Amino acid sequence: MKNLILAISLLAFSCKSEKKIEFTKEKTENPDAPKIKFYEENFDFGEINEGEVVNHTYKFKNEGSMPLEVSSVDVSCGCTVAEKPSKPIGAGQDGEIKVSFNSAGKSGVNKKMVTVHSNAAVSPTIVSFDVIVNKQATQK
Repeated sequence: MKNLILAISLLAFSCKSEKKIEFTKEKTENPDAPKIKFYEENFDFGEINEGEVVNHTYKFKNEGSMPLEVSSVDVSCGCTVAEKPSKPIGAGQDGEIKVSFNSAGKSGVNKKMVTVHSNAAVSPTIVSFDVIVNKQATQK
């Protein structure tokens, strides 16, 4: 019985004296990585008539110290077309994403998203636009 109590005491003591190993997540973000900063993240076209095509250019700056490469631009609807920069944007330089929205068949309130994929430290980046499309009166 004494041996059992001694064994339990030793086990309890050895458990208390164990060092706790803590794992910390190492920050892996490259401080020199490109950083995309849009001058505006949402644009409001206001009201337009159904069938109109409207355009907007989202301007951004590469706030990092390495070139920013936009690999792709995805849109939330076939009614929207976005054009990405064809060349990398240098550190401290400005770039732009051109967006076109065709309102044919899109009457009412519309909120569309444009997802920008790049080599920036935080990617993807989403910009959006709002537009109210007034339905055209049908011809009789």
